[in-house]
Amino acid sequence: MTMAYKLFLIGEKESIKIYFNFFKLLKEMKDFRACSDKCKDFLKRYQAEIEKMKAFNFENMTLEEGKKFMEESYILLQKLAYDRFKYALFPSVLNNKKFDKIIKK
Repeated sequence: MTMAYKLFLIGEKESIKIYFNFFKLLKEMKDFRACSDKCKDFLKRYQAEIEKMKAFNFENMTLEEGKKFMEESYILLQKLAYDRFKYALFPSVLNNKKFDKIIKK
């Protein structure tokens, strides 16, 4: 075997692995109960972080503290948006046909 052939085989195996991981992820996303449980878990975590942020004294904050607060808030918002999409919105779209059938009955 030439080196190019070996690399092709390695690439093919990796693509097969990615292919199977995609279907595993898709199956997990269709498990509405598991996604709901994950949503509840991350919401508790985010609520705790937000409660800590509420304790800040905004009136006496320095410019540097304000900058840090804004950066941390932005990162928290990004994480929340990603988790909400991954475990709440995306699974709802995947299960939409199933819900339509249930509602029509």
